[in-house]
Formats: sequence, structure tokens, C-alpha cells
Amino acid sequence: MRKESIKPYRKAWRMVGLIFPLLYLLTSRGVVLTFSAVVLSIFLILEGVRFKSSTVNDFLFRKASMILKGREKGHITSSTWFVLASFFVALLFERDVAITAWLFTTFGDMAAEVVGIKWGRTKFLGKSLKGSLACLGTCLIVGLACWSLLRLPFAVVLAGALAATVAELLPLPADDNFTMPLLAGAVMALTRNF
Repeated sequence: MRKESIKPYRKAWRMVGLIFPLLYLLTSRGVVLTFSAVVLSIFLILEGVRFKSSTVNDFLFRKASMILKGREKGHITSSTWFVLASFFVALLFERDVAITAWLFTTFGDMAAEVVGIKWGRTKFLGKSLKGSLACLGTCLIVGLACWSLLRLPFAVVLAGALAATVAELLPLPADDNFTMPLLAGAVMALTRNF
């Protein structure tokens, strides 16, 4: 079995996703929904073209191999899943919950992957236990910043961090870039209402 490696350019590409929380912080839900719908349309068109043409798919994976994973060649990319989730996060959740959910996904999933690849030996549900703990720790740190800056109640932050970690850990059929922000957002929204 080939050992997976950390792709620095993929991690840098991941930071582009910070545009969603930043845009929501500076503008309105309507602007974020419009922006995410446009970006999602572009990504879905690209996905359709590459699935229809193996030449385009091969070209894309040759030219963007530093940000794409080999397993994405025959599947929807993690970036597309994240943009799809971003549209629903903006649609369904209040500003502070949406921003926190995006930050949990951006930083928590990255921490899980980096720590899991570098130091993760013990597997749990097919994932690295250390990677999942790194996800939780990172989400808690991000959550503390959101608690402080966005005035999100700590119980809401804690519930969201746990939900994001569970979504990252569980072997769900959907990509965790889709499930993490939606599950974290839903759990935070529900926790806030109790």
C-alpha cells in the first residue's frame, strides 16, 4: 500500500475556501449565496466536462496534480463538495454559525489530514486517531476565536467542534468537505435553540 503524502499546494488551495467566511463577515447572506451559486455553477460545469471527456480529465489531473488527489479522478472533487456545502451553509445557517462551520472544515479537516499522514498510526473507523484528535483540537481553538469574536455561546462552539470531528471521522458515503460544515452547522443551530 502506497503511503499518502502531504500536498502543500493542496493545503494552500484549501485556504481559498476562506473567501466564504470572509465574504459573509464583510457583506450579507445574499451576496454569499450569489457568489457561492456562481462558483458552484462553474465547478459543476467543469465536473461535467471532465467526466464527459477523458482527455480533459487527464489534462486537468496532469496540470493540477499538486492540488488534486488521484482518487478524485473518477469522482467529484473535494473542492466541488466544499462549494456545494458552502451554498447550503449560507442558505441554512445564521452568519456566526455559518462562519464557524466553514472555519471548522477548512482548518479542522486540514489538521486531521496533516497529522494523520505524518504521525497517525492507530486507525479508528479507517481514519487516524491522532488525525481526528488534531481535528477536534483545531476546531476547539477555532471555536474559541469564534466564541470571542462572533459571540457564539461556548456550548454551541463545543457541540459544533464535536460534530465536525465526527463528520471527519465517520466513513460516510459523502465527502467530509460536504458533511463537516453541514453537520457542524446543524448541530450548532440546534444547540443554540436549547
